Amino acid sequence: MKYSDYLFESVHPGGTYACIIPSRESQEEILKFCVEQGIENLVNSDEYHCTIIYSKEECPDIANEDFGLPCKGLVIGFKVLGNEKKVLVLELYCPNAVRLHELFMEKYGATHDYPEFVSHITIAKDFEGEPPLEIPEIEIEFNGYTIEELG
Repeated sequence: MKYSDYLFESVHPGGTYACIIPSRESQEEILKFCVEQGIENLVNSDEYHCTIIYSKEECPDIANEDFGLPCKGLVIGFKVLGNEKKVLVLELYCPNAVRLHELFMEKYGATHDYPEFVSHITIAKDFEGEPPLEIPEIEIEFNGYTIEELG
C-alpha cells in the first residue's frame, strides 16, 4: 500500500467511542461511598467514565474539539440500566457531557442507539436488587478523556 492510500483510509471504520474520565480523587470518593453502601459487583474505580458517544458511524474528528475540561458533574441519583445484564449507574447532572454529546451528533454525524442520553458512571455490573436510597453528595471532577475506535 502506498502512503497516499493511507490518507483515504478510515480512522475509525468500526465507529467512534468517546468518554470523559473523573479525577483520581473523584474515583476514590465514588468507590468509598459505594463500599460503605455495601454495593456488590463493583466496577474497578480505574474504569469509571462517562460515555459521551458510542457511535457506529465513525467521527474521529471529534478529537479536534475542546472537551471543556476540567468540568464538574453532580450525582442526582442511581439508575439500573440494561435488560439482560443489568448495571447500576450514578446518574449525573453534567451539562458539559450533554453539550459534547449533542455537538458530536450534530456536527460530526455521530449516532446514538438509545432514545435519550443519560449522563452516568457505571459503578456495578450484574446488579440485582434495589438501588441505594441515599444519594451521595459528590461533586465529580472530570479531567481527562478518551477517544477510540469501537471494537
